[in-house]
Amino acid sequence: MLRHEVQGKEMILRFAQRLLLNDSEKGQIYRKILRFEDDLVTLEDGTATIIQVENGNQIVLEVNQGELVVVTIQYIVSKDHFLEII
Repeated sequence: MLRHEVQGKEMILRFAQRLLLNDSEKGQIYRKILRFEDDLVTLEDGTATIIQVENGNQIVLEVNQGELVVVTIQYIVSKDHFLEII
């Protein structure tokens, strides 16, 4: 879990329990998500969003608004698992 302040609001970034990552992997993901901190604090409560990272993978987030903003990293989807409709 990472606590961070954005636009005067406290934001917590956390991982869903099902995600088993080491500290280094978590740190890399935190840094990628913090690039979008200003956008995340403006999303409505209960919003899900996806961040596509440079390796083509996607990070699925859920944003909950309250006294503080809680961003839960729900899934990390490898580009190998994308399905495409043509």
